[in-house]
Amino acid sequence: MNYLIALGAAAALALPGVGAQAQAPAAVDRECLLKGFVAHGTAREALQRNVSMQHWRVEPNTSEYQYSFLDELYRRKQEGLRDFDLFGAEKFLACQGAATTAKLPAPESLVGCYAELDVVLHARQYKAGGGGVAGTKRYARNYLKDPARYPQEMLDRIIPKAFALDDPERLADYREQLMGACLSARLR
Repeated sequence: MNYLIALGAAAALALPGVGAQAQAPAAVDRECLLKGFVAHGTAREALQRNVSMQHWRVEPNTSEYQYSFLDELYRRKQEGLRDFDLFGAEKFLACQGAATTAKLPAPESLVGCYAELDVVLHARQYKAGGGGVAGTKRYARNYLKDPARYPQEMLDRIIPKAFALDDPERLADYREQLMGACLSARLR
Protein backbone atom coordinates (compact mmCIF):
# COMPACT_ATOMS: atom_id res chain seq x y z
CA MET A 1 0.00 0.00 0.00
CA ASN A 2 1.21 3.50 -0.82
CA TYR A 3 3.06 5.00 2.17
CA LEU A 4 1.07 8.25 1.91
CA ILE A 5 -2.18 6.36 2.29
CA ALA A 6 -0.76 4.32 5.16
CA LEU A 7 0.33 7.43 7.09
CA GLY A 8 -3.03 9.11 6.64
CA ALA A 9 -5.02 5.97 7.38
CA ALA A 10 -3.11 5.22 10.57
CA ALA A 11 -3.47 8.77 11.79
CA ALA A 12 -7.16 8.93 10.88
CA LEU A 13 -7.87 5.71 12.74
CA ALA A 14 -6.10 7.06 15.81
CA LEU A 15 -8.34 10.12 15.94
CA PRO A 16 -11.90 8.84 16.20
CA GLY A 17 -13.36 11.80 18.05
CA VAL A 18 -11.26 14.70 16.81
CA GLY A 19 -13.17 17.55 15.25
CA ALA A 20 -16.72 16.79 16.32
CA GLN A 21 -17.27 20.37 17.48
CA ALA A 22 -18.06 23.25 15.12
CA GLN A 23 -15.03 25.07 13.76
CA ALA A 24 -14.40 28.68 12.76
CA PRO A 25 -14.33 29.17 8.99
CA ALA A 26 -10.52 28.97 8.69
CA ALA A 27 -10.05 26.04 11.10
CA VAL A 28 -9.23 22.79 9.37
CA ASP A 29 -10.51 19.76 11.22
CA ARG A 30 -7.54 17.39 11.56
CA GLU A 31 -9.63 14.25 11.14
CA CYS A 32 -11.00 15.70 7.90
CA LEU A 33 -7.51 16.62 6.75
CA LEU A 34 -6.40 13.02 7.28
CA LYS A 35 -9.50 11.64 5.57
CA GLY A 36 -8.70 13.85 2.60
CA PHE A 37 -5.18 12.37 2.53
CA VAL A 38 -6.57 8.84 2.54
CA ALA A 39 -9.17 9.56 -0.16
CA HIS A 40 -6.59 11.34 -2.32
CA GLY A 41 -4.02 8.56 -2.03
CA THR A 42 -6.57 5.81 -2.62
CA ALA A 43 -7.94 7.65 -5.65
CA ARG A 44 -4.43 8.17 -7.05
CA GLU A 45 -3.77 4.43 -6.78
CA ALA A 46 -7.11 3.57 -8.42
CA LEU A 47 -7.23 6.23 -11.11
CA GLN A 48 -3.61 6.76 -12.04
CA ARG A 49 -1.97 3.44 -11.22
CA ASN A 50 -5.03 1.32 -12.08
CA VAL A 51 -5.11 -0.57 -8.79
CA SER A 52 -8.24 -2.72 -8.89
CA MET A 53 -11.09 -2.53 -6.42
CA GLN A 54 -10.35 -6.13 -5.51
CA HIS A 55 -6.93 -5.03 -4.23
CA TRP A 56 -8.59 -2.87 -1.59
CA ARG A 57 -11.08 -5.60 -0.72
CA VAL A 58 -8.29 -8.08 0.13
CA GLU A 59 -5.67 -5.62 1.43
CA PRO A 60 -5.63 -6.14 5.22
CA ASN A 61 -4.81 -2.47 5.87
CA THR A 62 -7.81 -1.07 4.00
CA SER A 63 -9.73 1.06 6.48
CA GLU A 64 -13.47 1.24 7.00
CA TYR A 65 -13.27 4.79 5.71
CA GLN A 66 -11.74 3.57 2.44
CA TYR A 67 -14.44 0.93 2.11
CA SER A 68 -17.02 3.70 2.48
CA PHE A 69 -16.05 5.34 -0.82
CA LEU A 70 -14.69 2.52 -3.00
CA ASP A 71 -17.92 1.97 -4.94
CA GLU A 72 -18.18 5.68 -5.72
CA LEU A 73 -14.50 5.89 -6.71
CA TYR A 74 -14.64 2.95 -9.12
CA ARG A 75 -17.96 4.13 -10.58
CA ARG A 76 -16.27 7.44 -11.39
CA LYS A 77 -13.36 5.57 -12.92
CA GLN A 78 -15.77 3.67 -15.19
CA GLU A 79 -17.33 7.00 -16.18
CA GLY A 80 -13.90 8.28 -17.23
CA LEU A 81 -13.40 10.70 -14.33
CA ARG A 82 -9.72 10.60 -13.33
CA ASP A 83 -9.13 13.62 -11.08
CA PHE A 84 -7.77 12.18 -7.83
CA ASP A 85 -6.98 15.67 -6.52
CA LEU A 86 -10.65 16.61 -6.86
CA PHE A 87 -11.72 13.35 -5.20
CA GLY A 88 -9.54 14.12 -2.16
CA ALA A 89 -10.93 17.66 -2.01
CA GLU A 90 -14.51 16.39 -2.16
CA LYS A 91 -13.97 13.89 0.65
CA PHE A 92 -12.22 16.50 2.78
CA LEU A 93 -15.15 18.90 2.30
CA ALA A 94 -17.73 16.20 3.03
CA CYS A 95 -16.05 15.62 6.37
CA GLN A 96 -15.36 19.31 7.04
CA GLY A 97 -19.01 20.13 6.33
CA ALA A 98 -20.05 17.79 9.13
CA ALA A 99 -17.49 19.41 11.46
CA THR A 100 -18.41 23.06 10.92
CA THR A 101 -21.35 25.32 10.31
CA ALA A 102 -19.27 27.65 8.12
CA LYS A 103 -19.97 27.98 4.41
CA LEU A 104 -17.46 25.87 2.50
CA PRO A 105 -15.95 26.55 -0.92
CA ALA A 106 -16.42 24.42 -4.01
CA PRO A 107 -14.12 21.37 -4.12
CA GLU A 108 -12.48 22.69 -7.29
CA SER A 109 -11.00 25.56 -5.26
CA LEU A 110 -9.08 23.04 -3.12
CA VAL A 111 -7.57 21.02 -5.96
CA GLY A 112 -4.35 23.06 -5.75
CA CYS A 113 -3.85 21.93 -2.17
CA TYR A 114 -4.01 18.30 -3.21
CA ALA A 115 -1.71 19.05 -6.14
CA GLU A 116 0.88 20.10 -3.54
CA LEU A 117 0.72 16.55 -2.15
CA ASP A 118 1.50 15.28 -5.65
CA VAL A 119 4.64 17.41 -5.71
CA VAL A 120 5.77 15.96 -2.37
CA LEU A 121 5.14 12.42 -3.64
CA HIS A 122 7.09 12.95 -6.86
CA ALA A 123 9.99 14.57 -5.01
CA ARG A 124 10.19 11.57 -2.69
CA GLN A 125 9.93 9.06 -5.57
CA TYR A 126 12.68 10.75 -7.55
CA LYS A 127 14.93 10.95 -4.52
CA ALA A 128 14.35 7.25 -3.80
CA GLY A 129 15.61 6.59 -7.33
CA GLY A 130 18.88 8.38 -6.53
CA GLY A 131 18.16 11.78 -8.10
CA GLY A 132 19.26 15.17 -6.79
CA VAL A 133 17.17 18.28 -6.18
CA ALA A 134 17.79 19.79 -9.64
CA GLY A 135 16.91 16.52 -11.34
CA THR A 136 13.83 16.23 -9.16
CA LYS A 137 12.61 19.63 -10.38
CA ARG A 138 13.09 18.58 -14.02
CA TYR A 139 11.42 15.22 -13.36
CA ALA A 140 8.46 16.89 -11.63
CA ARG A 141 8.04 19.43 -14.44
CA ASN A 142 8.04 16.61 -17.03
CA TYR A 143 5.65 14.45 -15.04
CA LEU A 144 3.37 17.15 -13.65
CA LYS A 145 2.72 18.78 -17.00
CA ASP A 146 -0.22 21.04 -16.17
CA PRO A 147 1.36 24.42 -15.30
CA ALA A 148 -1.98 25.75 -14.08
CA ARG A 149 -2.30 22.96 -11.51
CA TYR A 150 1.44 22.67 -10.83
CA PRO A 151 2.95 26.16 -11.27
CA GLN A 152 6.73 26.43 -11.21
CA GLU A 153 6.51 28.44 -7.98
CA MET A 154 4.84 25.45 -6.32
CA LEU A 155 7.57 23.08 -7.48
CA ASP A 156 10.33 25.49 -6.40
CA ARG A 157 8.72 25.98 -2.98
CA ILE A 158 7.90 22.36 -2.13
CA ILE A 159 10.53 20.15 -3.76
CA PRO A 160 13.59 21.25 -1.74
CA LYS A 161 11.79 20.78 1.59
CA ALA A 162 10.18 17.46 0.61
CA PHE A 163 13.49 16.26 -0.79
CA ALA A 164 15.36 17.13 2.42
CA LEU A 165 13.07 15.27 4.84
CA ASP A 166 14.13 11.66 5.30
CA ASP A 167 12.49 10.94 8.64
CA PRO A 168 8.97 9.54 7.98
CA GLU A 169 7.47 11.38 10.96
CA ARG A 170 8.96 14.72 9.90
CA LEU A 171 7.76 14.12 6.34
CA ALA A 172 4.25 13.32 7.61
CA ASP A 173 4.31 16.49 9.74
CA TYR A 174 5.43 18.53 6.73
CA ARG A 175 2.62 17.12 4.58
CA GLU A 176 0.08 17.86 7.29
CA GLN A 177 1.38 21.42 7.79
CA LEU A 178 1.47 22.03 4.04
CA MET A 179 -2.09 20.84 3.58
CA GLY A 180 -3.38 22.52 6.72
CA ALA A 181 -1.98 25.89 5.67
CA CYS A 182 -3.28 25.57 2.11
CA LEU A 183 -6.74 24.43 3.12
CA SER A 184 -7.04 27.05 5.87
CA ALA A 185 -6.19 29.80 3.39
CA ARG A 186 -8.90 28.58 1.02
CA LEU A 187 -11.54 28.09 3.73
CA ARG A 188 -11.43 31.79 4.67
